[in-house]
Amino acid sequence: MTDSTTDATDDSAASTAADQPLLKPSLTEFPWLRAALASVGTLVVQYAAIVVTLALSGSAVTRADWSLWTKAVQYVYVVYSAHHVPIATTVSQGVQAGSGLNNLLYGQPFFPAVLFFALPVVVLLAAGFLFERQRTPPVTVGGTEESAMVATGFAIPYVAVGALGSFVFVRRITGETAQAVSAPALLWTLVAMFLFPMVFVAIGAALAYVFSTPGQA
Repeated sequence: MTDSTTDATDDSAASTAADQPLLKPSLTEFPWLRAALASVGTLVVQYAAIVVTLALSGSAVTRADWSLWTKAVQYVYVVYSAHHVPIATTVSQGVQAGSGLNNLLYGQPFFPAVLFFALPVVVLLAAGFLFERQRTPPVTVGGTEESAMVATGFAIPYVAVGALGSFVFVRRITGETAQAVSAPALLWTLVAMFLFPMVFVAIGAALAYVFSTPGQA
């Protein structure tokens, strides 16, 4: 009888373990796709805000003789620079041959440069806050776990788009004596564009979680 009871207990435990999902329900129920779309949307908002601000302020970050694509790429470089990602330029020939890193906003007047540096911070804080306000997390999910999931949902596509842009937004300049290639520095992109949403989206989501929880506001 003892052996039978033990076997039944073991079978019950094994069955219970087999019934457990591989991932926590909070992970499988989280709207990852919606977070990814919102993440990409924050980059679009930042780009549009920078284009409008530069147009209204008259700041000269482009040249009149540049093509439309070259001007668009230059505005993208400002978005990277606002995340403290430098633009890597390599000159392959001539006396200036070599590589260098340059942030388009460093050394610029305090205004509007400070506004550009603040832009991704404000946009990501607001995105995290608004995303969490539109969501009703399970009661079993705590504030720390919830804000971490929201931040991760934003960070993965955010850094993926940033890394892809390092290969897409490449500017080549060919002269009579030298050739130059510019693009956002990939390593800096991976670090900065992962940390920005992980920090600021998490803070925004945490604030929304606290304000929406009865007795916590």
